[in-house]
Amino acid sequence: MLRATLVPGEIPEKVPLYLNLQGWLVYRGAGQGYMESVNDSDKLLTAYRKAIHDYPADLYYDTGGFAFMGFSRLLGSDDYYLNEEKYSLNFKDISYLSEDSDYQWLIKDPQSFLWNRFYRQKFKNLNNGRDAETIREYLELSATHFEKVAAMKRDVESETGSLFLSDVPMYQPAFDYLFQYIIGMKGISMAMRRKKDLLLDALDSFEGLFNHYMDVMTPPLGNEMPFQNQICLLGQTITNPKQFELFIWRHLGSKIRRMTENGGRFYFMVEGAGSTLLDYLSEIPDGACALHVESDPLDSLMERFGNKFAYVGGMPVALLGSSPPEVCAGYTRDILEKYGRSGNFIFSTDKGIVFEADARCDSLKAMCEEVGSFRL
Repeated sequence: MLRATLVPGEIPEKVPLYLNLQGWLVYRGAGQGYMESVNDSDKLLTAYRKAIHDYPADLYYDTGGFAFMGFSRLLGSDDYYLNEEKYSLNFKDISYLSEDSDYQWLIKDPQSFLWNRFYRQKFKNLNNGRDAETIREYLELSATHFEKVAAMKRDVESETGSLFLSDVPMYQPAFDYLFQYIIGMKGISMAMRRKKDLLLDALDSFEGLFNHYMDVMTPPLGNEMPFQNQICLLGQTITNPKQFELFIWRHLGSKIRRMTENGGRFYFMVEGAGSTLLDYLSEIPDGACALHVESDPLDSLMERFGNKFAYVGGMPVALLGSSPPEVCAGYTRDILEKYGRSGNFIFSTDKGIVFEADARCDSLKAMCEEVGSFRL
C-alpha cells in the first residue's frame, strides 16, 4: 500500500497514515514520567507499544529505540538538557571544531579527529583510563537494547502490518551533521563567513568518510519496502541561496542522484520551510521521492511540482493541540477528500508530535480513525 503511493499510476486501497510520536504523548500516555521512560529500555518500549495501539497507523518513525538515554549516560555525555516537566530533550550548542588546527586535523585525517578529539571530548568516560571497558559495556548495552527493539518491531509488523521509517537508512549531508553534532549552529554560521575554504575542505573530508562508511555498512533494502533511503534536512534554514548550493547541495544532489539512478525511492523530510532547496527538486526523477516539507503549504508544493512526488503532511499539530476531536476529524476528512484521491498522498502531521501542546489525545485518535476508515 505504501509502495503504491510512490508509483505513478498505482492507486492504493486507502491513504496511508504516517506518525512520528515522541515525548509527552507516548510516556504520559503510559502513565510514566520522562526520566523513568528514557532511562529504562523496557519502560520505553512498553510506552511505545501502548502508543502504537492507541494511535493506529501504517508507518511510524520508530518504537522509541533511539530515545533511550542509557547510551549517553554510560559514555558520559552531557551535551543535552532533559526537561521532566515538558517531556523533552534539547541539545546544547557546543562546538568541537573552532581552531584552524582542528579544521586541518579533520581535513587531513577525519577518522583520527573523530576518535581522538570529538568523541573523547563529547564522551567523558572515554578519558578515564578504561576506554576498552567502556566501549565493551556500550556494545553489550546496545546489543541488548536493540534486540528488544527489533523483537517489538517484528511483533507490531506481524500484528498490524505497520512499518517503521527508522529501519530505512538515513542520509545527512556533512553540513547538517557537522552543525548539529560537532560545530554547532553559531560555529558553522561564523565558519561560512570567516573560514569558508577550511569549512569546504572539512565538509568534503567528512562526507567522504562518514557517508561512505554509512553506504558500506548499510545493507540495501529490497523493493518490497516503500523507501530504500531517507533524508532529513535542516541546513537550508540557516543558509542563503549561494551558501546552500556551495555547502549543502553539491553533496546532497550527488547523493540523491546515486540513490535514484537504479530506481530507488526515498522519503525526504525538510524541517522548516523548503526555501532554496525547492529550486533544485526538479532534478529528482518522477516517482522517486515522498516529500514532507514542514512549513510549506501542500497546495503550493503540488502546484509547483505536480505529480512528480508523493506528498506527506496535511495535519498541522497546532490544530491537533488546540481543537476538539470533532473539529480535527472534520479537517481530516476535508484533507483526505482534497488530496487523498490522487494516489500520491501520505497523510501525516506537519511535524513530529513531541510536546503536550502538539496534540490532544482524543483529537489525535479521531484523526487516526478518520484516515483509517477513508477508502479510495
